[in-house]
Amino acid sequence: MQDLREFLMYWEREVDMLKEKQLDSEECSEIADLFHRDRDLLLCRRPLGVAEDDIASRLQPLAGKLDASLAMALCSMRV
Repeated sequence: MQDLREFLMYWEREVDMLKEKQLDSEECSEIADLFHRDRDLLLCRRPLGVAEDDIASRLQPLAGKLDASLAMALCSMRV
C-alpha cells in the first residue's frame, strides 16, 4: 500500500505541473506511456490482500485527471 501512496503522490504532483506546460503530441504520449507503465507495474506488485478493484478505484480518477491535463497542455501549444 505504501507503493500505491507514493505512486499517487508522485503523479498528483506531476499532473499539477502539467497544467503549467505546453507539450507537443509526442511529449504527451511519452508521459501517458510512463504513467501507464508505472501503473501496470504497481498493479503487478499489489499485495495479495488488496483487491485490484480497490486499487483501480483509486487510480481511475488520477488517470482521468492526467488525460485532461495532457489535453490542456497539448491545446496550449502554439501552431
